[in-house]
Parts: sequence; structure tokens; C-alpha cells
Amino acid sequence: MLQGTQDRRPLTERVREDLASRIRSGEFKQGQQLPTEADLSAVYKVSRMTIREAIKGLQRDHLLFIRRGQGTFVTHMPIMHPITRLQTGTELATELGFALTTRVLGAEVEPAQEITANALNVPVGTPLLRLERVRCVDELPALYSIDWFEASWVEGVRPIEAWEGSLFSYIYERSGRSITHSSATLRAATLDAKTNKRINADPGIAWFVMEQVNYDAENRALVYSLDYHKGDLFRFEVMRRRTEGSAMKGTR
Repeated sequence: MLQGTQDRRPLTERVREDLASRIRSGEFKQGQQLPTEADLSAVYKVSRMTIREAIKGLQRDHLLFIRRGQGTFVTHMPIMHPITRLQTGTELATELGFALTTRVLGAEVEPAQEITANALNVPVGTPLLRLERVRCVDELPALYSIDWFEASWVEGVRPIEAWEGSLFSYIYERSGRSITHSSATLRAATLDAKTNKRINADPGIAWFVMEQVNYDAENRALVYSLDYHKGDLFRFEVMRRRTEGSAMKGTR
């Protein structure tokens, strides 16, 4: 199946590039299982070792992932998310058609520390509900989040699985206040070994962490969040404009 008899590149590189092209063209679709090493070996007329090395390269490029005991699968293409648009994880998944599943890691009351107290404009020591969740695509972690908000809004007994739904909707139901806007900073980060283990994440993956304070229409801070977006799955886009009167005056 490999074309070009004059191509002097190693077979592994040629197979890897051809498979990558077939993935990007949609011949192998997102979430689809790749043919076995034996089948690919027969198609490309190369050894299984060559196929194995090509697949390892595509894993490093985040085009393929291996599900133990099942096989090799095509990863989902990166989720494009405008950084200026405020959405919950539930809303984003619904809009893009991703089958995100939510696992609640914890929902506990704790006293506000200086950073959370300042973000929510409450006294240090104010009881806050700390909600920790991970959302998965194809059983792999995609979005890890920690949210803090006033514990006084929470009913006395709430089942842990009830926290799987939209937090913004819950805040509105309990407080009567709707989140309308947020202030956020975005930076690269890695998760510590303990967290990687808890959420079953690859320790070699970088994450985009969005530190965010969510406000209502009266500019009252309602929720302080740390949202970790898996680096090889999410891309953020933003429109940048030159200030009025500066067009064509500067140099690159």
C-alpha cells in the first residue's frame, strides 16, 4: 500500500505518515478501533515490528491510544473552545456531541482559605463546599475540576452522585442567582502524582488550567473554579485586535 519506490525514508516513518493521513482524512474515524498489527502488517507488507513502532509514534502524536485488553483506537480530535465564551463542562460536551461521563471525587465542606476567601469576597473561615470532579471521554480523563462556593446553599443531605449534573444550574436553583460572566486566567500546568493516580491520567500529559471566578449580574462572586483541560484534547481560540489608531503603525 505504500507509494513511491524512490522514497528512501525508513519504513516505520512511511507507515506512520500514511496512517496519520488516513486518520486526519477521516478514513479511520474518531473512537474507531484500528485494525490489528497482523492485519496492518499484511496491508502494508511490512513486519509487525515496523507496525508496532509506527503505532508508538502515533501515540506520541496523540492520534492513537491503547485500551488495555481491547486494542488500539483513534483519539478524538482536539475540542476547540473559544476562551471568551463561558460554558460549563456539561454544556460544552452537549454542544460538541461528546459523550462525557462525570465521576465525583469529593464534595466536602471546608473553611475558606485566603485564596478562596479573596476570590469569593467572603471572610477567611467561611464554610465552603469544595466539589472535585473528573469528566472523561472514552473512559479517559479530559477535564478535571475543583469548585468552591458557599456551603450554606447546599441542602443537608445530598447524594454524591447528584453532583454529576450542571453546577451552574444547581447554584441557580439553590440561591436564585444566575452566573452571567467570569474572570479567568489560563496557564499550563501538570498534575501531581497523587492526582494523576486518582483520576487515572497519563503523568506525561500537560494540562491547561483555567482559574476562574464566576459572577452573577450584580457582579457578586458565586463560584471559584480550577478547571484542568487535558492538553492534547483541548485547544482554546481567542480573537485579538489592535487598539484603535494603532493599525499599520507597528512592526512585527
